[in-house]
Amino acid sequence: MGSEPYIERELSFEDWKGLREVYKRVAYLSFCEQITAYMDYWQWDATDFICETGLLASRHSEIIHGKTKAMLREHIMAICKGLRLTKQQADNVFRAARLALSESEDEYFLYLLEANPGWSLEDSNAFLADMGQPELGGKTKQIARF
Repeated sequence: MGSEPYIERELSFEDWKGLREVYKRVAYLSFCEQITAYMDYWQWDATDFICETGLLASRHSEIIHGKTKAMLREHIMAICKGLRLTKQQADNVFRAARLALSESEDEYFLYLLEANPGWSLEDSNAFLADMGQPELGGKTKQIARF
């Protein structure tokens, strides 16, 4: 994938199958292990992580070294969105972070995952801003503690 900026793209059948295989391998692993496996699938480096999630390289380093202690809910969603995870895959990542996606509280996140998986981070954040919701990578009171 390299260091290309995020562009809207459809998930190919081969990538869909590849992500399903990753999910089968990581379903019961820790948050950091799951995210690292998905990043390995996409061959992300720190630059890709920054471009795809809008988060800092230090977050990338924490994840790949298994040293994440706490992370904002929107950061986790930014990672899931950047990795183009399905709702099922994102649910599992949130469970590993000791959080859960809720039909009532997370309807905007679920909309992004289910109805608009190809939206860029910028488009996703524009939608959230229009809805009066915190942007992905923004600050919220709910923090995952590992």
